[in-house]
Amino acid sequence: MVLVSTGLVKALPQATANHPTLIVSGALPQATANHPTLIVSGANPLVKLRTITTRRFRSPLQRIAQSLEATARERIETIQAFSVSPWTYRIQTICEKDREKAIELANQAVGILIATSTSARAGLVGMGGCMIDTQTNGNNNTMPSYSITLGNRTEQNPYTAELGAIAAALEHIPVRTCRRWITILSSNRSALAAISQPRQQSGQKVIQRIYQLAQTLQRQENAINAIWVPAHTDMDVQIRAKSEARKSTETEC
Repeated sequence: MVLVSTGLVKALPQATANHPTLIVSGALPQATANHPTLIVSGANPLVKLRTITTRRFRSPLQRIAQSLEATARERIETIQAFSVSPWTYRIQTICEKDREKAIELANQAVGILIATSTSARAGLVGMGGCMIDTQTNGNNNTMPSYSITLGNRTEQNPYTAELGAIAAALEHIPVRTCRRWITILSSNRSALAAISQPRQQSGQKVIQRIYQLAQTLQRQENAINAIWVPAHTDMDVQIRAKSEARKSTETEC
């Protein structure tokens, strides 16, 4: 059946025997035996049917997806369900709330001390670190220090830089080291929390690398822990680490 109205001219879709189509047109099509014609008055609601162009609402996720269309997907971090397996031995961390107690605890640490630091300035993010061995040739036997520029501030942050600094420090420990205390001194609570309880957070690749290096050292009967220290102390190893971190973000004039 074909329904015809004397209203405004609309699109004329093709009608079929199985699917009768409403036709709203000023001209009356020729009726056939299979498609009888029914004239609809102008007051019929069917005459008022029309297509309205509307602007659909875009959700925040759709806007984010659109803004990332031109971004290389291989540079976007994928957060996994967990960084390390639940049964993996966790690196023990000590985060004292009291500043003086934290400094006192760090000064009492013996063995291999690793101080890490980060720097974010001039649009760059870098990291640095220094190690000393308090049990070999006195208390100020300096071990390797390092300074690395990670990248632009838009792609890096002090949290991931601190994780990278800790991983780099563990890589600098001599492979022959065995049966030693290894203490990481860091002023970044977020990084230490991510290491002690690795979950669904950014920097999982670096955390996995830290645990791989720690497990290698632990197989040689080394004990590894981490201590939070305030950002500004008079510890020589921390002062040296901060100096190395500042070097990583120096720009030529």
